[in-house]
Amino acid sequence: MKIKKVKKYTYTDEEIAGLEAACLIGMKENGHALISPSGIYKWGECLGSLSGLHHHRSVASDNVMSVEGVTGHYISEIALINRIRPSAHSPSTINHSAELIEDIRRWSNRIINHKHNTDAVKDAAKGFVKQLLTIRYDRHFMNHLDKVYDAVMEKVNAGYELHVELKVKMGAVIGHSQCDGISDIILFNPITGHLIVSDLKYGVNVEVYPDFNPQLALYGVGAKCFMEQKHGAGCVKSMSIVINQPRVKNRYWDEWVVKLEWLNDFTRYVKERASLALFAIAYPDQIGAEYYVASRESCQYCHRKVNCAVRLDALKTNINKLFNSDGATSKSKPTTQDILNISNDDLAEILNVAPFVTSCIKDFEAEARRRVIAGGDIGGRKLVEGKNKREWFDKPEKMISVFKMIGLTDDEIYTKKLKSVPQMETISIPTSKRKMIDTMIKYSKSPAVVALSNDRRLSIEETRKNAAISKFNQNANDE
Repeated sequence: MKIKKVKKYTYTDEEIAGLEAACLIGMKENGHALISPSGIYKWGECLGSLSGLHHHRSVASDNVMSVEGVTGHYISEIALINRIRPSAHSPSTINHSAELIEDIRRWSNRIINHKHNTDAVKDAAKGFVKQLLTIRYDRHFMNHLDKVYDAVMEKVNAGYELHVELKVKMGAVIGHSQCDGISDIILFNPITGHLIVSDLKYGVNVEVYPDFNPQLALYGVGAKCFMEQKHGAGCVKSMSIVINQPRVKNRYWDEWVVKLEWLNDFTRYVKERASLALFAIAYPDQIGAEYYVASRESCQYCHRKVNCAVRLDALKTNINKLFNSDGATSKSKPTTQDILNISNDDLAEILNVAPFVTSCIKDFEAEARRRVIAGGDIGGRKLVEGKNKREWFDKPEKMISVFKMIGLTDDEIYTKKLKSVPQMETISIPTSKRKMIDTMIKYSKSPAVVALSNDRRLSIEETRKNAAISKFNQNANDE
């Protein structure tokens, strides 16, 4: 998300306090900041995304992935508080923490009793809470979260103080408390003045980077305020923001060093955007189309995305860019034009708008399915049966006992399959034996892909150039 330098604020601090008060009038507390750090991709760009948000949160359903993610956060929190790796916990570890147990039970009960949640989501919550309260974690969690724990404790052993699940407050810099949030991990070295704000992303569907990450930068603003209140003004000399996403490419510690000058610009930007966001919540009827911004990022998790006229107009505009204003190729570009002769500019335009267009289409398909199920007529479309799916109805151990009772052998029941390289890498193996395994790995490359210029990966040309320079320097050193 791009930020713009703010030279003059729209509202004074006194007016911001008045806007916050206006937002809270008549609103029931739902335990969440009105303008949450996690939602900055929306309200940081599109003020229209705030319309009806408070009501949406009260009826929004959970999903299995979100339940799994919260479970991963609880496991990490318990491990770091007790200074014990997740895989080393015993059932008695959590018993002394009545407050944490109550928090876990409150979280699970909310999910289980939510009338809009599916049975699969409720069952997932029941299963995960049983793990959390007995600390008999699935190895799937332990293998990934152990690495995050080790990386954090390495910093602690180097002199960093650790704060787990700390509520960071923004009021001192933005004038209100509606952006306050809970940061997963904050580390601070009082000697060097280095501050680290770390965020656990347990999901695998979207790869999250720390570079210019607005959610973590917002936590960084609050964490810096907290440290200055604790250690004195000017104590923070440098800062890093870190993404812990161990299930994606083993990125359990992906760090980006933040320039404090950029953080200061970001702080001013957030204060301006957050005050405008308060206005949008307090006076939604004043938010016209000019305050809406339709993009893949701002629309992805928006509750209004399938009912937003601005997004629909943006979709039509993007499609028309490909086919010109009348929906067909222009006279200057005959319809018989050979696709091999498409210009680089046209190809770039297609690639630029394709992600937004495809995300819109997927959302509209999902909405159409929902309406057809409810009895709506979407151009004569109908709901048809899905493909048959067969699976065992009971737990594996019970099914196996039945199979053996009827005389089946192990070879007839089981199918053995060698684990993949990434799966083997999650197993704790002594270094000497690990080297032996490494000699049996064959490396190959997937086909090259076309990426935008701001992609973090080096181009093939840059990689080859760096390799050549490195080899040249090595030869010079050898001589």
